[in-house]
Amino acid sequence: MSAQSEALRLADALEMSRNRFRREAAAELRRLHAECNDLAHQLNESNERNGRLIAQRDELLAALRLMLASHDATCPGEECQLSGVDLARAAIAKAEGA
Repeated sequence: MSAQSEALRLADALEMSRNRFRREAAAELRRLHAECNDLAHQLNESNERNGRLIAQRDELLAALRLMLASHDATCPGEECQLSGVDLARAAIAKAEGA
C-alpha cells in the first residue's frame, strides 16, 4: 500500500470517527435537553403547588387551630390524644414562629 493510499485510508477513518462522534454527541445533547425540560416542568409544577399552599396558609392555619380547639374541648386529657395532635401543635408553633 502506498503512502498516499494509506493517508487516504486514515483520513477516511478519521472522518468516519468524527461523524460517529458528532452523531453520538448530538444524540446525547438531545437526551440531556429532554431531561432538562422534564426537570423544569417538574420544578414548575412543584412551584405551583407550593404557591397554592402559601396562598392558603392563613386558611390552613385557622382550620388547624379550629380542629385542635374542637379536639381539646371534646377530649381533654392525655388518654384521648390523637396521634397527629402533637404534630399539629408543632406545625402551628412553627407557623407562628415560636
